[in-house]
Amino acid sequence: MKEVKLGKFKVGKFVCLVLVFCMVSLTLIPDFALGDKNGSELNAGLATQLPNLPQTGSPNLNSQDQLLTEEGHWEQLPLYGGDVTCLVIDPNNHQVIYAGTFGNGLWKSTNGGISWIAINEGLTGKWVYSLALDPTNSQVIYAGTNGGVFKSTDGGVSWKRTSMTYYRVYSLALDPTNSQVIYAGTNFGIYKSTDGGVSGYYSGLIEYDVSSLAIDPSDTQVIYVGAWGGLYGGGVFKSTNGGGSWVGCDLTGRSVESLAIDPQNTQIIFAGVYGDGVFKSTNGGASWSAVNSGLSNQYVHSLAIDPSDTQVVYAGTNAGVYKSTNGGTNWNPSGLINRYVASLILDSSDPQTIYAGTYGWGIFVSTDGGAIWNQGGLTALLVLCLSIDPSNSQNIYAGIEVYSGAGGSGIFKSTDGGAIWNESGLFDYSVESLAIDPLDTQVIYAGTNAGVFKSKNGGESWVEKNNGLTYGLTYFSVRCLAIDPSNPQVLYAGTYEGGIFKSMDGGESWVEKNNGLTSSFIDSLAIDPQNPQVIYAGTWGGVWKSTDGGESWVEKGLTNLDVRCLAIDPSNPQVVYAGTNSGVFKSTNGGESWVGKGLTDSYVPCLAIDPSNPQVVYAGTSGGGLFKWIPSSGGSLSLTSPNGGESWNIGSSQNITWTSTGVTGNLKIELNRDYPSGSWESIFASTPNDGTESWVVTGPASSNCRIRVSSLDDPSVYDLSDGDFSII
Repeated sequence: MKEVKLGKFKVGKFVCLVLVFCMVSLTLIPDFALGDKNGSELNAGLATQLPNLPQTGSPNLNSQDQLLTEEGHWEQLPLYGGDVTCLVIDPNNHQVIYAGTFGNGLWKSTNGGISWIAINEGLTGKWVYSLALDPTNSQVIYAGTNGGVFKSTDGGVSWKRTSMTYYRVYSLALDPTNSQVIYAGTNFGIYKSTDGGVSGYYSGLIEYDVSSLAIDPSDTQVIYVGAWGGLYGGGVFKSTNGGGSWVGCDLTGRSVESLAIDPQNTQIIFAGVYGDGVFKSTNGGASWSAVNSGLSNQYVHSLAIDPSDTQVVYAGTNAGVYKSTNGGTNWNPSGLINRYVASLILDSSDPQTIYAGTYGWGIFVSTDGGAIWNQGGLTALLVLCLSIDPSNSQNIYAGIEVYSGAGGSGIFKSTDGGAIWNESGLFDYSVESLAIDPLDTQVIYAGTNAGVFKSKNGGESWVEKNNGLTYGLTYFSVRCLAIDPSNPQVLYAGTYEGGIFKSMDGGESWVEKNNGLTSSFIDSLAIDPQNPQVIYAGTWGGVWKSTDGGESWVEKGLTNLDVRCLAIDPSNPQVVYAGTNSGVFKSTNGGESWVGKGLTDSYVPCLAIDPSNPQVVYAGTSGGGLFKWIPSSGGSLSLTSPNGGESWNIGSSQNITWTSTGVTGNLKIELNRDYPSGSWESIFASTPNDGTESWVVTGPASSNCRIRVSSLDDPSVYDLSDGDFSII
């Protein structure tokens, strides 16, 4: 087994989670093992079945509203990872980096990759394949997505779709001498815009998927294209007239995923080929030679050339980063191994600094030319399921998505409360649900994309248990599992398309239990720990409840939502939490009614309740990482001025006043100039809780202003103006 330790570079084979819980053991703990992959096929089916669902995706962490309620607040935990498809660095500020992810939208770092925020306002295509910055104005960014080309003119704060609405945009390139000229490589060839995306037109190669584009910096009419698919299976193509016409440049029949032009000698081009390694041309693409000596993994997805020494070339592969110091003649593994590296970029101001975007592990950074790598703080991880050993809460199991082709263990296990994680089997399976036998915690069940597996030795080995779960010649994908706490031989399995199944013999056989259910897509199950005849099921059409051990089911609300996970308060089973495609909801009456609990912009595939303090809830999100619900401390704030109706002149000094009860520590004061739709801007990041603060009013003017004061120690304690006031 391989060790993974976050914060220090001890590599494992796939993604790990950091979950530090302070818990005491309980005899009966409900199984919190939920979730599914937020893939394009799933979303397509969901849109067909439930056309009015809210948008799903990564949370907008710039919006404090979805993290706060009067009862408590959500705190993000440092859980790093994600499928990173593309990277760009701001040439005017090398601390600013943008990352596109597969399914989780766009992210931005302003501190060299140490921390990241989601920047998805207006971005409806969350599968981001490519990025490009305007070389004359780095506030202008283009993103190639599964929904066409999007453009931002404010450094990623907001996005608008351009006229280039072609389905999958795998590659983008801007003319360095005229940034209004944009080339987009799609799954239907090349498209071009000459007016910054206002309009676009077809430019050729319609029979190919264009995965890479490279413009000759010495002659921008010369463009190279790497392609795959098509009648002849892909290759390299070249245009010498700005995309007016194209000719083949050999490598016919090969899937070319990446291209890189030597900036000092543009006749030299490198091509990364899927399954065939690296090829090099020294005559502008007229002929090519394989340069693979030492390149043990020849599935090459990305290439980067050191602009200060073009003999130094990096290749991102299925098995990590390789480096050549002699123009590709020989290759050696860098310090980053056992990672599927989809994207590479060098800091042009310091080419020893390299960023690698990986599938599953997020972003890695090297500052010494690839010798040592550290994981960046990108919280774009898709958390599929969590389960905690009820006899020893130091033992935590994490089920993850294994990206196709990336390999890796579907389960990781921690024995020290989440500090270190080790692979725990089920390689090449995406583990979507986990359940632990409460009487014998060495017995663990895993629901996967290929049915149910069982371990009797704490995850050391696994055996398939799919008798009765067949679907034609295959097995149902098992989204969720639940164990009867009074009789662990009784299990329930929720499946994709097959509804609910029940086993009475520890998984040896399964029987369908769908009486009353109208949805066959089951994402979550939860059993009442005090009455195991009561079971809740989360479906693509809301929550369902059985009071007779699954023999019959009745609908219990949230019918317009996709309920991805459920968790029952072990101290009060009338309290049920639901994670949905639109945040977290809570019921205090056994599912009869539901109230929103924040994370409203998030897709929440898993929840867990701290059994030692059931007021504390953990939520795993798609694209936002892990959050912890912290109940309100019970203090209160009351804003007294401005409280509605005031008119404050720009440049005048005005007193913001408030009263407080039971609030310790400093406060934050914010202004919203267009309440309720506008954003909150910080006026005072930290000010003493002494009841008053003087503010010199700044513009712009507005008549819909509100002030908000909130506790820094407990952000759920806040108050805002009762009515609008004006800044004039």
